[in-house]
Amino acid sequence: MSKIVVTGGSVFIGTNLVEHLSAAGHSVLIVDIRAPRRVSGDVRFISIDILNRKAVCRSICDFDPEYIFHLSARTDLAGKSEGDYAANIEGVSNVVSAAKSVSSLKRILFASSMYVCKMGYIPERDDVYCPHTAYGSSKV
Repeated sequence: MSKIVVTGGSVFIGTNLVEHLSAAGHSVLIVDIRAPRRVSGDVRFISIDILNRKAVCRSICDFDPEYIFHLSARTDLAGKSEGDYAANIEGVSNVVSAAKSVSSLKRILFASSMYVCKMGYIPERDDVYCPHTAYGSSKV
């Protein structure tokens, strides 16, 4: 089976993904700032702030995954500027930096949000966005 990193694996979507992957027999490393409610099967957890580039790179490279699911993010709408959402911007950069050093990596998936487009906006292409909040801009 595969070795898979899940950033943000301790929150709702991440927890469910980790449980699914573990039940399918995969070896999973959760990289998150807070501990998951439970860890079972071949699942490991390491407490890391996604903004700590060195720790993110070290943990991902040491695990040597074939796949990465990057779900870690600040998701509230209270921020006033993109800078308030460093986890969404620098966090992605840190995961990409780590991924570049993993020779076994086959694929990486980045989760986003419907807030990359304002309500009712239908993009013409998959690289066109219309965010209406600082959070939405940070997810672009």
